[in-house]
Amino acid sequence: MQAKTLQRRITGLWKKETPKGRTLFEGKCSQEAIREALAEVASDGSDITLTIWINRAEDKRSESSPDASLVIGEQWVKPTENTDVVF
Repeated sequence: MQAKTLQRRITGLWKKETPKGRTLFEGKCSQEAIREALAEVASDGSDITLTIWINRAEDKRSESSPDASLVIGEQWVKPTENTDVVF
C-alpha cells in the first residue's frame, strides 16, 4: 500500500470578482510560510503539486472564512507495484 502523500496548507483564499466579471481567488502569506512548507514536503528539491481546495458554503465557519485553501504537497507518483486486491 502506498504511503499517504505529504501535504501542507499554505493559506486561505477568498473569492473576488474583477470589474469585467471574472472570478479569481486571492490570499496572502509570508515567504517564510512557503519556505517552511517546501522544506517539509520537498526538501530534496523534487517537484511539488499545488492544489486549491474549494470550500462549500455550508462548510464555512463564518462569512469571513476563506472560500478556498492553497495546499502544497509532494508530487503524486503512480505506484509501480500491483495494487489490485485479490478476492
